[in-house]
Amino acid sequence: MVASGSLHRKIAPMTVVPCKTLTMSKPLNSNASVQHDHSTHWKLERYVATSLLGVLPITVYVGGPAMDYLFTTALVLHAHWGMSGVFKDYIHGYPSETGERRYLWLPPIANGVIYFMSITAFAGLCYYNYTDIGIINLIKHMWTY
Repeated sequence: MVASGSLHRKIAPMTVVPCKTLTMSKPLNSNASVQHDHSTHWKLERYVATSLLGVLPITVYVGGPAMDYLFTTALVLHAHWGMSGVFKDYIHGYPSETGERRYLWLPPIANGVIYFMSITAFAGLCYYNYTDIGIINLIKHMWTY
């Protein structure tokens, strides 16, 4: 058994050290009149993702061309924002041994690929909605087989 007095150690009093004021770095385009609010964009992404949970059952129940286009727009927008986030997180200029960034041409190409895929998917789904049975009826037919 340990005596209660031996558990306490003397601790030196804390000293307050003044710190420098933190400064924020300037954006690349400091002349921009309107700054992009990332929290608003993040909230909008969450609203679209959450709305897809309700949009799919409603469009299956209600049906019609307007619902096909609503679902197509929400689906492609959700996929575009998701892939954009993945590409921005994992495709960037890679640091070399000297610490400098290399392959700086890769992010703009990846961004172009994202937009190409999103525009192609949206155009293809809109074309399918216009010329065939629609995306919702396709989903219904897939569920019945």
